[in-house]
Parts: sequence; structure tokens; C-alpha cells
Amino acid sequence: MAQYRTKEEVHNRAREAVGRTIKELNGGFTLRESKSSVGDAFERWFGVEKNSDRRPDLVEAGVELKATPIHKIKSGEYRSKERLVLSIINYEELLEETFETSRFLNKNKAIQLGFYENIKGIPKDEWLIKETVLFELLNNPKDLEIIRKDWETIHSFIEQGKAHELSEKHTTYLSACTKGKNASSMRTQPNSDIPAKQRALSFKTGYMSSI
Repeated sequence: MAQYRTKEEVHNRAREAVGRTIKELNGGFTLRESKSSVGDAFERWFGVEKNSDRRPDLVEAGVELKATPIHKIKSGEYRSKERLVLSIINYEELLEETFETSRFLNKNKAIQLGFYENIKGIPKDEWLIKETVLFELLNNPKDLEIIRKDWETIHSFIEQGKAHELSEKHTTYLSACTKGKNASSMRTQPNSDIPAKQRALSFKTGYMSSI
């Protein structure tokens, strides 16, 4: 695995991916049929294999890697196609955190985003990386403050034993979206005996379009 020590090295490598197919990013191998296959291929471009490490994908540079789909609207402009899922919420662990000490901020304060065009009827292998952005949350103070408030709103629901009442409508940029195989994917929550749906922290679709 190549060593990326700085954000600049990561971004330069990402720039080399622009204009390439997802199959090229995947070392020339056909993608697996899974929802995460494009993201896995983007990570493989950097020599990162699929893992569950809570640290950023490129630890030394402090950068997380994420591939996310865009699509062209009638005006010819591009928009984000979906929210960007960041990490599953562990209700018990998040309750013990502050925003500054949160696993969310530690893992996602710098994200190298690879935007690929999702075109219906074309195999995933042939989709192209259209653009890449190094998104640094700490360099965007206005967004950071909104996201801090969103995180604290989610924290407040958990603290009150109301994780089962969480909804994406409660926040602006950072949401607690449902995440599981089906509606029966439930988790325990602190301060309540009521099971809560499994949820993940994510950036909303509209916010991804603004990025």
C-alpha cells in the first residue's frame, strides 16, 4: 500500500482518477454486485482495502475516502444523487462524546470525495469519476457550526432516551438516516427500554450538491 503523508498527496492521487472508469480504479477487475462496490474501488485506487477501522482511511494524512454519485438534471447541471453515509451510530458511545471528541469529527474532518456519474443503463464498470474535492470541514466555519448544531440535536435525542423518535427532518446538513437490511434492524439505546431503528450519520443530499 502506498503511503500518503499529506492531504496534498491524497488530492493529487484523486485528481489522477478523474476521467477514469470505476473498473480502472478497481485495478481492471469487474466490480462486485454490491452497493458499496464503487466506494471500495475508489479506496482501492489508493491501496486501501475494505475495513472497519474507526480512523480515517488514510491515517497518516488524516483523510477519509468517499465515492458518491451525481446525475445530470434537465438544465445540464449536476446534482448529488443521494446522501453520503458516514458511519453507523452507536447510541451508547455517542452519548459519552462531545462534538469535539466525537468519532464523527475525528474520522470525517477531511474527506477526499470522488464524484462519479451514475447513468442508468450503463454498467457500473463504465461509470466515470467526473470530479474530486478535498472537503475539509474545519476550513468551512459556517458549515461547521450548522453541523455542530445538527450533531448536538442528535445527541440530545439520545440523551433524553428518544433515539426512537429521531428523524432526518430534525437537522439541516448532518442527519441520522435509517441504515439496515430492513425495517427490523433495531438497536438498544441508553436511558430507555424502547428499541430504536439503526441509524447512520450522513450528509444530506442537498448539502452534497452544495459541496
